[in-house]
Amino acid sequence: MTDSSTTTKINLLDEEIKLFANHSSNEVVNIKSGSLNVTGNVTASGHISGSSTSTGSFAHVHIPDGTSGLGIGNDSDLLLYHNGNHSYIKDNGTGNLYVQGGTQTFQNAAANKTMMVLNAANSVDLYYSNSKKFETTNTGVSVTGNVVGTGNISGSLTSTGSFGRVEVADGVSVVGDLSSAKVTVDNIELDGNSITVGSGDLAFNIAGLDIDFNSSNLIDGGNIISSAANAQISGSSTSTGSFGRIETAGNLVPKVHNVSDLGSTTNRWANIYSADLQLSNMDNDIGNEIDGTKGSWTIQEGSDDLYLLNRKNGKKYKFKLEEIT
Repeated sequence: MTDSSTTTKINLLDEEIKLFANHSSNEVVNIKSGSLNVTGNVTASGHISGSSTSTGSFAHVHIPDGTSGLGIGNDSDLLLYHNGNHSYIKDNGTGNLYVQGGTQTFQNAAANKTMMVLNAANSVDLYYSNSKKFETTNTGVSVTGNVVGTGNISGSLTSTGSFGRVEVADGVSVVGDLSSAKVTVDNIELDGNSITVGSGDLAFNIAGLDIDFNSSNLIDGGNIISSAANAQISGSSTSTGSFGRIETAGNLVPKVHNVSDLGSTTNRWANIYSADLQLSNMDNDIGNEIDGTKGSWTIQEGSDDLYLLNRKNGKKYKFKLEEIT
């Protein structure tokens, strides 16, 4: 079949139909048994459909904007479309959506920044501005940077965590007995804030190390208890402390010899309750103010008398007491 210019347009063969455009050598459609081959674009206002075994090969498929898009499945169970503003992959049917493959990398449109990498053999990595911040590991997760939570961060009795720094806006709560549920840190640093224990004890197991409060206060409404025989609460020459009661199973010893006072000229102890009273200036650089000598004495109590023992020469004396009414 030819047109008025005698250019062949349709060629009907025994098992093949050929359609031409412009001239007989420009074949655009070739139809055979079981196949349709088109050279150029195919614009369809309806559906292009086939059986479950149909196959097609296209150099380019263009689907206009709209929610119909590319439907896969008997009822378009999986949809791929662009609505004019955004692109969608929509699981529209029953069952789950599985994305299967090797390592999957999600990047921006310019392909110069990675947002997420799903490694086929191991980790899931999340990125911020092309810098990895979150990574799953065989033991949990690894975070580079800060973890900020508006709620609770909790774990089981056997959970462990390692942090370069922990900042808490409200508080850290340990549920259970501190003998089994513990918060373990290398250093506790207080910047004008406090550690509060609602009930029970706050125990520091520091294996001979120090608890250092730099420019901060240790405020306690209960007891500060140490079971170590050589445990110390110490401070500088200008440090101050306020306690309702101090109980010690060992000695209360000044840090520096013959420097610290018990009380002051304006704040004196009301009463001192003691057994023997030991008086000595033997370790002083100079002697007393009267004759400059040094001595060591003990005042002891008897049933009716007071006694004075000279620890330096072993002599014993009795105070001469006068009874008054």
